[in-house]
This record gives sequence, C-alpha cells and structure tokens, in this order.
Amino acid sequence: MIESMRTALRGLVQRVSLLALDATGSLHMATLTGMKGVKATNVVRHKEFGMSTVPPKGSEGYAHAIGGKSDRLVVHGLDHKDYGPRDLQEGDTQIYDAGRSFLRMDANGITLERLDGKPITFKIGNMYLTLSADGIDTNAAAITNNGKHIDFTHTHGGILPGGANTAVPN
Repeated sequence: MIESMRTALRGLVQRVSLLALDATGSLHMATLTGMKGVKATNVVRHKEFGMSTVPPKGSEGYAHAIGGKSDRLVVHGLDHKDYGPRDLQEGDTQIYDAGRSFLRMDANGITLERLDGKPITFKIGNMYLTLSADGIDTNAAAITNNGKHIDFTHTHGGILPGGANTAVPN
C-alpha cells in the first residue's frame, strides 16, 4: 500500500512539454509529453482572465493531477526557453510573443515595440492610428499639437496666391 501511495504522489506534479494546444473552445486543451515520454491528451490549460496566449510547441510547464488521478491533469506555466526577456528587474512586467513584439512596463516607462518592422495600429471605435516605418497614418477627425490643429483642417495666415511661403498654422 505504501508503495502505491508513493507512486501516486510522484504522479501528482510533473514537468511536461507542449505538443499541441487547441485554443478554439472556452477551455484550452493541451496535448503534452511528460516523464518518460508519456503522452497526455485533452489536458485543461489553466489561464487567467484577460490574458490568452498560445505558446509555441516545445514550451514547458507543470501538470498537476487533481485528486491524484492522471485523467484529471491541469497544466500551468507553459513557457519556451527560446522566447521572453532575460533582463527584467524586480517589479518589471513584459508581455511578449514568438515574433519578438513586446509591451514592457518598467521604471523607465512603458515601451511597445515590434522588432519585425511591421506596423503598430491603435483603434478606438472606428478611429485608427497606425505607426510604421513609412510614418503615421490616421483617420482621426482632428489632430492637434499644443492646441493647434495640424491636420487637413488647419489654416495658415499670410498666404499669397502662387508659390509664396506660409506662416505657422493658426
């Protein structure tokens, strides 16, 4: 009896590697390999409200057997050794993806970066603002700088017909 209890306890928590993840339902269901190459399917992946990710294959975490039953596995903490920051300080937070895009909050401020050169778009309702290597594009109704309109609706004083120079925007 004691040996069967030891075996059950050893199986309560084990290190696992992600083979596949189905994130199409209300629960994420993982396929994992565990100790000695044992494969587990339909394992519930624990996740927090407001954050949803699909880790790359090969990510590692821990599976817990609820009630000591191997058919009641829950996986936690899937992370991949090839991704993620290596330079965070105490109190720092960084959200990242496999494409090397990240949002970092630290003592220096907040940084949003895409290392692949693709644009970043912010949306509020139907309004958008896109930052790219080509510049800034928006469909905003107004753009101001220090209270002065600098969008297509602004006007200039001192304009003469023809090729004259203009004064600063009104």
